[in-house]
Amino acid sequence: MAERQIFARQEMRNPSAPVECIADPVRAALQCVGRHILEGLTHGHFKYEISCELGNSGRRLLIIHAGMSYKFTISETDVLNSETK
Repeated sequence: MAERQIFARQEMRNPSAPVECIADPVRAALQCVGRHILEGLTHGHFKYEISCELGNSGRRLLIIHAGMSYKFTISETDVLNSETK
């Protein structure tokens, strides 16, 4: 199920960090948001923008703008599975 894997482009703390792959896209997005909020609190300022669009086959394209853009494609099944946890 390669389509369920999320690839974050870079880590904010270490731009040369290897590409991260997390199988649960909802968990990956939440970890990304949490990581950037903590990073912003450490620096004392931050501005983030989070947007979501409905794509093909009920997939959600979640975009987190935090200095750079992180894109997560989340299927409808993954959304429903995360609601039951």
